[in-house]
Amino acid sequence: MRIRFQGGEADHHRLEAYEGIKSLEGLIRVARIATHYAATGEVRFRAPYTADLEAQISQIINGSFEMLFDYASRMVDRVKADEAKTKAEALFNFLVRRGTGQEDAEDLIVEGTLIPSGDIAAMSEAAESGLKAAHRWIDLDNKRIDVIDHDDVTSLDLATKRYVEEEEMGDEVTRDVSVAAMNVNSKNGRVFLLDEQRTVPFLVHKDAEPRTVTNLTRYLTKYAERTGERVNIRYRPIRHIDGRLKRLIIFDCFDVRDAA
Repeated sequence: MRIRFQGGEADHHRLEAYEGIKSLEGLIRVARIATHYAATGEVRFRAPYTADLEAQISQIINGSFEMLFDYASRMVDRVKADEAKTKAEALFNFLVRRGTGQEDAEDLIVEGTLIPSGDIAAMSEAAESGLKAAHRWIDLDNKRIDVIDHDDVTSLDLATKRYVEEEEMGDEVTRDVSVAAMNVNSKNGRVFLLDEQRTVPFLVHKDAEPRTVTNLTRYLTKYAERTGERVNIRYRPIRHIDGRLKRLIIFDCFDVRDAA
């Protein structure tokens, strides 16, 4: 894998240190999400990540501001290590494309192995902050960061920067959900949406109905007990500019009997 900066001072083999490093750090954060999943099968939203598989800078390429990255494994089984490297590289490129609006697929097949759409959606969510940071250096039309995998090139530019930074708020909706996670202090969590077949993050609005947090917490317990019970929420969806759902802002949570 190669990461190449083009435009601006990069055309003179230089890089503005702060913003350039922030962009590189953002991409490596996405790579770490990919390597952790490839090595463990676990979606992880933040450090610490596994040390069994890492993306490492192996060379600065002469003639441009370009870096070569290799995947380094500490796995004892060489076959599993090679499989994990292949999966990590494919997953990293997929997450960058999907997170910047350049990939429509919901799941990924790597050498015959399916990475489920639910895992892809969770990793895409985890990668959002990294991809925002990856665009820090891009502030002019001619600036571009290329992620190069053999003959495939995925580019970050002002158009993809707009995609990761802008979002659209939809109209209020009421529907029933399962509550999969809830933090009473921060008032955020996750609900399972049947049509999406995945959990989606939410934030309780500061002006939400007083019963909202209590009811969300109560139905989290029911979710943990696997009762199958669902509860109504009134919310506004936050979407990417291409319509993909990012998160929900919840204004109320109530049992269907409360609405009668």
